[in-house]
Amino acid sequence: MLAIAGVAAAAVVLFALPLGIVLNRAYRDEELLRLQRDTVAATRAIDVSSTRDPIELPPSRDALAVYDLRGRRLAGSGPPQADAVVRDALRSGRPADRADGGHFLIAIPLRNGERLAGAVRARRSAAAAAHDARSAWIVLLIAGASVVVLATLTALVLGRRLARPLERVAIAARGLGDGDFTVRAPRAGVAEVD
Repeated sequence: MLAIAGVAAAAVVLFALPLGIVLNRAYRDEELLRLQRDTVAATRAIDVSSTRDPIELPPSRDALAVYDLRGRRLAGSGPPQADAVVRDALRSGRPADRADGGHFLIAIPLRNGERLAGAVRARRSAAAAAHDARSAWIVLLIAGASVVVLATLTALVLGRRLARPLERVAIAARGLGDGDFTVRAPRAGVAEVD
């Protein structure tokens, strides 16, 4: 019974641990992708072509900021000078992202025609991805514990089914050893024991 329970526990750990790690990454990547999609949609509403009009940011659940090519914040909430994610986007002309202390950061380059005009930085809490990952770990833990309990119960039933006939044979053998030659062990229904 202990051997079967140990093997079941080892199998669950070897399966559930990598699966949990993959799920963590998948939820993180999914939230980053959502943030990127929402930020790209926000860039369509931001006009940086006019130097006289103040930059208006669209309503968003994320903290948005607009930076110029020199890395100065022009509008929104964020550091006054471009951080690493914004500098990466300005340097490469492609979206850049990072996870930073419980938040996801993404910077999307802003274009004015074909020219790079700046970048939009968005920050979103990583709490939703962490919650989803925690829920997945709980489901994996419950499923794994259920498998181990089920394997242990199955081992217990099979062990009793096998041990009970052997106990009867042992009792019959003791009777024979005591000189009672009328003792017969009942058939067990297990070919090896019979």
